Amino acid sequence: MLPETELTILVRTCFDRPKEWERFLEALTRPDASGEEAIDQVDILDDPAYAGIGVAQLLELVERDEDGWPQHTVLLVVDEEALRGELLALAVCNQPHEDDPLPPSESEEPFRIPPALLASFAADMNLANADFFEIRRNVAEDGVLRKR
Repeated sequence: MLPETELTILVRTCFDRPKEWERFLEALTRPDASGEEAIDQVDILDDPAYAGIGVAQLLELVERDEDGWPQHTVLLVVDEEALRGELLALAVCNQPHEDDPLPPSESEEPFRIPPALLASFAADMNLANADFFEIRRNVAEDGVLRKR
């Protein structure tokens, strides 16, 4: 099971690109436009036990309460693709939103997010200031969130 945390969890699943991982961590310490650092908004799970694990397997590791509500409604995944080029983490929804006007295939679709936007994204998720589907509307056709 994934550990309990109050913050958005960021899971590293790629361990064969250590230099890129260090660059990713460094990017998390750079303040965004509001002065927030993403490193303060996420709990990093950096455990080789998760090497190569896929999104579906990660979602199975999320504990649920007696009503079926997941402990983590959003996961950030740093997989092999995340550590190429732009260092784009994968944001994954773990709970459909009943008020979501979009079909599940659109609103729950994972998307990539650059470190510069991770602080505001994670803060919104942590404080429930916005729903995944609301942010998902701003994702470009290439599957990357480029502005908030």
